[in-house]
Amino acid sequence: MTKPQLVSTGMIIIVLALGIGYATKKFAYARESKNRSAIMLTNGRTYIGYLSQRNNQYVTLDEAYYITPNSAPDTEPKKKLTLTKVSDEAYGPEERIYINRDTIVSIAPMRNESKVTSAITKYEQEHQASPSPSITPAETVPPAQ
Repeated sequence: MTKPQLVSTGMIIIVLALGIGYATKKFAYARESKNRSAIMLTNGRTYIGYLSQRNNQYVTLDEAYYITPNSAPDTEPKKKLTLTKVSDEAYGPEERIYINRDTIVSIAPMRNESKVTSAITKYEQEHQASPSPSITPAETVPPAQ
C-alpha cells in the first residue's frame, strides 16, 4: 500500500471507531429488557412500559402507561396516582408509543416488585378496560405535574 492509501484507511478506521463509540454511548439505555422502565419527560409526564430502540431519534415504549394525579380531593397524606393505559385513550392509539429522545429527562429501570409494576400486573391480570389502576406513589416515582 502507498502512504496515501494507508492514511485514507487509517482515517476510515478512526471515523468508524468514533461513530460506533458515539452510538454505543448515546443509545446504550435503549436496550430491550424483560422489566418495565419509567421514562420521565421534559414536560413532567412519566411513561411506564417496555423500552426498546426505534431509530436514531426515537425510543419505542411498548405496553405503555402514563402516570397522572387523581383529580379527586386528596384526603390522604399520600397523593393517589392513576396509571392510564395509552391504548385506552379516546383517540384509540396502539399500546406502542415513540418518544423523541430530546424530550427524555431520565430513564429508570423498574423492579418487578414496585408498586407501579404490581398495579399494572394486577390490572392486566383482571383484563379490565376501565378504570385504569390507581397506586400510592413510592418515594422514587415522582408524580406527573
